[in-house]
Amino acid sequence: MITVVTVTKRDHLIENVFANFEQQTWAEKELIVVLNDFTMDVREWKQRASLHQNVRVYALHESATLGECLNRAVSQASNPIISKFDDDDYYGPSYLTEVQSFFKKTGADVIGKATIYSYFKEDELLSLFQPGRESIEVSATAFPAKMCLTGATLSFRKEVSEKIPFASLNIGEDVDFQKRCLRSGMRLWSCSKKNYVHIRYSDQTHHSSMHGTAVLKRVSQPIGYHIDYKNFVN
Repeated sequence: MITVVTVTKRDHLIENVFANFEQQTWAEKELIVVLNDFTMDVREWKQRASLHQNVRVYALHESATLGECLNRAVSQASNPIISKFDDDDYYGPSYLTEVQSFFKKTGADVIGKATIYSYFKEDELLSLFQPGRESIEVSATAFPAKMCLTGATLSFRKEVSEKIPFASLNIGEDVDFQKRCLRSGMRLWSCSKKNYVHIRYSDQTHHSSMHGTAVLKRVSQPIGYHIDYKNFVN
C-alpha cells in the first residue's frame, strides 16, 4: 500500500488535491493532507475528505515549516511507501502504479523523477526539463548539479523517513533530504518522465522554488503550444 502526503496553504486547490488522489488506478492507497495555515477552511477539507475512508486532514500553524509539515504527515502514514504530491501539479492515473513498479524493480530506497514535463500556463507551453535522466540511479558524484530528483515527485520507504526526517526548511528541504539519503548509503532512482506534469503559474508569488519561470524556460526543451498535456504524458 502507498500513502500520499500533501502539504498545502491554498484552499482554492482543494479539488486538484483530491482529483490527483482519486484518479490513481492503484487501489491500495491513502491520503494525508496537512493544512499549513490556521486561516484555511478546515471544515471544508474534512467534509471533502469524509467522502473516503482512507483520507485524513490535519492542521498546523503557518509558523510550521514545510519540512515539519511533511514529517507530521509521514508520521501518520499507515503504509510502507510514502509518495509526496504537491497541491498544484498534475499526477496522472498511473503515477502510483509506476512508483510501485520501480520500487519492486530497483530495490531503491527513494524513487522520483529527474526528467519532468513542465507546463507554462501563461503561454500554454509544454516543455521537457532535464531530458535524458530517466530509468537511472542517482549517484552521489552527480548530485545535485548533474542529477537531482524533483521534490514534487519524491516517493520513499517509510523506514527511510524514520532515519532521515525532512529538515525544518521551507525551501530546499527536498534536496537536503536526498543529500542526506545519499550520504547514508541509500539508493535513489529516477523513473520515467511519464504520468506527471509540473504546472508553472504566471503569478510568481505562487511558487516557492528557487528557480524562476524565465530560468526554467531557458533550460527546458520546448515541445509545443496548446497541447493537451494530460493525454500527452499518460
